[in-house]
Amino acid sequence: MFVACDESGINSSDKYLVIGSVWTSKQGLCDFERKVTELRLKHKCWGEIKWSKVGAMSDQISQFYIDFITLAFQEIEIRFRFIIIEKKLLDMQTHHDNSDELVQFKFSYLLISRYAERFLDKQGKKSLHIVFDDFEQSKKAKDEKWVLKMRGYIERRLGEPIEHLQPCTSHICSLIQLCDLFTGAISTSWNNSPSKISPRKKELIEHMEQKTGKKIDARTLLTEKDFNVWVWRPSIFRKST
Repeated sequence: MFVACDESGINSSDKYLVIGSVWTSKQGLCDFERKVTELRLKHKCWGEIKWSKVGAMSDQISQFYIDFITLAFQEIEIRFRFIIIEKKLLDMQTHHDNSDELVQFKFSYLLISRYAERFLDKQGKKSLHIVFDDFEQSKKAKDEKWVLKMRGYIERRLGEPIEHLQPCTSHICSLIQLCDLFTGAISTSWNNSPSKISPRKKELIEHMEQKTGKKIDARTLLTEKDFNVWVWRPSIFRKST
């Protein structure tokens, strides 16, 4: 199983942080990359696919993005998993060392571990290969080896080793780019009123909703198999509801 992860909603003005993941088989990843190359040749579009580019792009690029999303649902068995964190509920000082970066690592671990337990019961966790969009890590993160620790936490949660975990430059991995699109779209939908979302972004969001059969500005049931949006709450809230 191959997992690509990304995050959005990291600006201080954003109410919600979104951690996203896209899951497919290793063969599915290879098939997807091959088909994406064919799609790029058809549209003559070779730039990195990113949600931040959507607002002011041309009709040609917009159609390429739509076809890119369609391709993912046509060619491979794919699953989407997201966790949404309302930032005001985080006790940054007590639990997260006042570090937004540490929050990203912790909730990525939480999201991956939770769904890996369910997806990999039959095929074994050792086949799990995880990449996340590379970013400039702080000196503290490097010195304390947060990436290595995250791998250790995941392996202890799953009860056996995983195959691989590392940051990856997003422009070389189409699955990370797909994750970026969906994570960015969900973040935009949760952090902005509809009137503040550009027509291009609305068009792409509507296409995503048509393909997934879900509204991306709402949580889903925990039992949803292919597209799951989990709204995190601290344990104190879970105990009181």
